[in-house]
Amino acid sequence: MKAKSYKLKYTPTEGQLIDARAKLGGIWINKESVFYITKFFCLPEYDFEFSIDICFKEDISDWNDFDNVLVLDEDFGQPYTPFYGKNYKKEISNHPCLEYCIEKYNEFMDSFDFLCEVRE
Repeated sequence: MKAKSYKLKYTPTEGQLIDARAKLGGIWINKESVFYITKFFCLPEYDFEFSIDICFKEDISDWNDFDNVLVLDEDFGQPYTPFYGKNYKKEISNHPCLEYCIEKYNEFMDSFDFLCEVRE
């Protein structure tokens, strides 16, 4: 299992972002962000909580899945290192907690009609 790469399928309007549960703000995600979408996840058997945050700048079309997505370890309030280190977007197996995070990340990102997977 691996985290997919995403790009904008089309540039959503502010109204479409709000319909997708975006909120105004998000400075803590990216200093230039104007809108953000957040979803929290919990993995009880590992006592682990994380969130996925997607932000959009004033120029909504200026978006990529590295600079505008934050996977946050809620216990420490820091970016979840496996999404930013040497394992980022590589095939992962035999690591149930990280596999769960990747599965939820892919499902969350796939849920937006304005995003599509970048195929290699």
